[in-house]
Order: sequence, then C-alpha cells, then structure tokens
Amino acid sequence: MNIAIVLGYGVFIPPQPEYQNYLKSALKICQEHQSDLIITCGGCSNKNHPTLSESESIGRFFLQLDPNLESHLYFENRSLSTPENLQFSRDYLASKNLTPEKIFITCDSIRVPKVFMLALQYFSSIYNFNLSEADRFQILGDIYTTQSPDLIRNVIYSYQHISIMGIPLSQTAQLASGQIVSSMLEMHAPDYPDLHQQFLAWRKHQWGIDK
Repeated sequence: MNIAIVLGYGVFIPPQPEYQNYLKSALKICQEHQSDLIITCGGCSNKNHPTLSESESIGRFFLQLDPNLESHLYFENRSLSTPENLQFSRDYLASKNLTPEKIFITCDSIRVPKVFMLALQYFSSIYNFNLSEADRFQILGDIYTTQSPDLIRNVIYSYQHISIMGIPLSQTAQLASGQIVSSMLEMHAPDYPDLHQQFLAWRKHQWGIDK
C-alpha cells in the first residue's frame, strides 16, 4: 500500500490562496500516487479557532474536493511541530502494523531538507534503515549537490521507500529566514527532546495558545 502524509501549516480557513494552492497540489500528489491512506497533520494551533485542528481543517477541504476520500483519511491532530508530525504519523502506522510500500510526504518546499532528515530518522524503525547521523547527512548532501538547490519550486528528495514532495507555499524572504533556526532545532528533536519541548513552549506562546 501507498501512504501519503500531508504536513499542515496552520489551520486552513479559506480563502488563504497560497495555502489553498499548496493543499490542492498535495491532494493531487495523493491521488496520482493512489494513496490508500492519507494522514493529515497538525494540532490546534489557532487561538481564534481553539477546537479546530490543522489536520481536520485540511481533511475537510480535501473532502470538499473529493468526497470519496472519507474512508482514506486519518487526522493526526496532536502535533505542533514537524518532528511531532512525523513521530505521531509513524506511531499510528506502527499501531496498525502497517509497512507501506511507499510513503509520500508533502511539505512546503523550503522545508524539504529538514523533513527529509527527520523522515529518515523517524521511519527507520519501520524500514530498518540503520543509518547513522553521518549516513543521513551524506544522503542529504548527495541529493543536494546533484539536484538544483532551488527550494522555492517543486522539489522531490527520495530515499528507498520515502519521498518528500516539496510544494512552494510562499516565496517571501521572511518565511524562508524564519526557517533557518527552527529547521536546525527541529532536525535534532529526536536527539534533544528537552530542547524540543522548550521550542514547543516558545511556539505556543508565539501562537497565543499557551493558556
């Protein structure tokens, strides 16, 4: 079976044209790869919609576009960071004893390297990758230096069963610059869980959902 994991970037409240284009492209990828299961990711991150998760808002939009998807959707609605997106998705697959033939993860294109590195680590238990940190960086380096490093367009990083499908969400310098430090912190979340909890606490405060 093929599984798609769609990373969210906030609660989707229409129209949000850039976000909507991202989600339409993500759904197209899910459909083109005949995904048997689509995991939408993201918890309740909007103080103005405290009970609506990112994953549910994405799922609702997908169902508007294709009502036949209902039996193929799973809402991963606890995560508040990229590491948690992948960790909780992996935990769900493990709880169902699922070992997909292919996993397609959609994300904002500028976040592809971060998502790729985290996916190699989190899904190693499913596929028995047994990759060291040096191995993961070597794989990332080989891909980066043989492909165009332009990460503001559609881009794909793949390793064995896993493909990270990058979709441009926004090309603003502000968004790109904001990813520099957060990517560094999130890439090492599995190694430094306490630091990641500090990062999550800061993020909740920034979003106004820490009360």
